[in-house]
Amino acid sequence: TWQVVVPYARVGIFASIFLALARALGETMAVTMVIGNDPRISASLFALLIATAIPLYFGSLFGVVLSRVLIEQLHLWSGIILPVPLALSVLGRWGRGMRRDLSRINLWRREEIEWLRSFGRTSLPADKFNPGQKLNAILVAASGAVLFVTGIILKWFDYFPVSWRAGSTFVHDTVAWLLVALIS
Repeated sequence: TWQVVVPYARVGIFASIFLALARALGETMAVTMVIGNDPRISASLFALLIATAIPLYFGSLFGVVLSRVLIEQLHLWSGIILPVPLALSVLGRWGRGMRRDLSRINLWRREEIEWLRSFGRTSLPADKFNPGQKLNAILVAASGAVLFVTGIILKWFDYFPVSWRAGSTFVHDTVAWLLVALIS
């Protein structure tokens, strides 16, 4: 049945992947604006990461889009540069408000935990960040850090044991696909 169903469903499968990635971009934009970044910089880099990840996962798209070497380099450097706007917005005197907001994300009141347990059905006094936004920011930060570190291990694997590279491949791919599945 796979040989019959998949060829006819291929267009729908690719369309659902692109819609999921577009939604991921939208969610990233929302989180980026909540944490005070300039959304155009991070969104452009994230869009470039997604656009270059698709041919990396589906090798048959290499000849259609660009060469493999160029796609790998674009993916690598956009992934390395992606955390730079956030890091710059935290450093220095101008980052005082950003640092204050980051510390608020990690503070959980009893009412917020109850709100999460009730799936948002209880009332909650207004604050700058609601618990859903806090969880989203933590998820984006944690998954971004995991993808960043495993991506570095994958690129410069000469400095790491082979077992680390194999583990990094699995973790990098799994976290990327879980994020796409979670957002879509």
